[in-house]
Amino acid sequence: MGSGLSHEGIADSSEALSKGYTQEQIDKFVSDGKSKKFMTAVHTAEYDVSADKIWPVLSDFSSPYVNEANSNGASVEDVVGNGAVGATRKVVMGEANWSEQVTRFDADTKSYSYMCTSALPGPFAVFDISTFVCTLSVQPAGDNKCTITVGSIYTVHEGTDESTIPPITPMYKSWADSIAEFAQATSETAAEFVQRAYSAPANPEWGNTFMTDDCVFIRPSGNPLNKEGFNQMLNNDDIKVESQSVDKILEVREFENGNFAWVSFLSASKFTYKGTANDDLAPISLFLEKTSSGWIIRAGHRAGSIKK
Repeated sequence: MGSGLSHEGIADSSEALSKGYTQEQIDKFVSDGKSKKFMTAVHTAEYDVSADKIWPVLSDFSSPYVNEANSNGASVEDVVGNGAVGATRKVVMGEANWSEQVTRFDADTKSYSYMCTSALPGPFAVFDISTFVCTLSVQPAGDNKCTITVGSIYTVHEGTDESTIPPITPMYKSWADSIAEFAQATSETAAEFVQRAYSAPANPEWGNTFMTDDCVFIRPSGNPLNKEGFNQMLNNDDIKVESQSVDKILEVREFENGNFAWVSFLSASKFTYKGTANDDLAPISLFLEKTSSGWIIRAGHRAGSIKK
């Protein structure tokens, strides 16, 4: 994994073109004497998702993975010509907005670049938009693994104090993390979702991550728990969950063109309740809905434990 800010020049036109610049920009850089004054901000990291699953998400100029938490409150609107050179979009941040355009798109190498075509607001105004280009790419890194790189090359306006340049590398890291998470969630099957959910730590945030707000989970006693109650149960000092996993998927049924699914499986869990250790194997049934962000649990039922 690597993140950072560095300075570099552009050796020649071919290098500049490979970084996503247009020939018109390159000619202007040379005439303005800027070709040796560029800076870069780059984040690179490996993720446990295949490059083939990442590319449809990373290359989507509507950026479905962008949210308030990972983009300084920005959102994407009015995408035109998605998936090709010349695609445009508007980025909105509060009352400000600016435009961006794809300058290079290469599905074979799974990478694309875009530039800003209107002035940036607030602290980002220090960037010279005539030189600012951001590139996103993904490369295979072994079985079901990939390396995502998000980086930009740019100049700042003459006289800018470098200490005032906003730290955009952390934002690029959050983009890469969100791309990987979104790609995994939207490409997985119902069974894969259940495997992931029941391999995640059973902490008080489990329900917030995997359940709808109106989810109802029926316990072996027959008593129902809503999401809030489920989270409170996992936050109870009497219960300490050591591990949980899917022992075996028993059955999967999909409905309504794959938008809903029912999954039955055996859950293996080790936990302590009021000091008594339990090594449990229990049947669980889940009713799932597939949303734009992936599968989520709408209802569930856990039967009594069975002997291993």
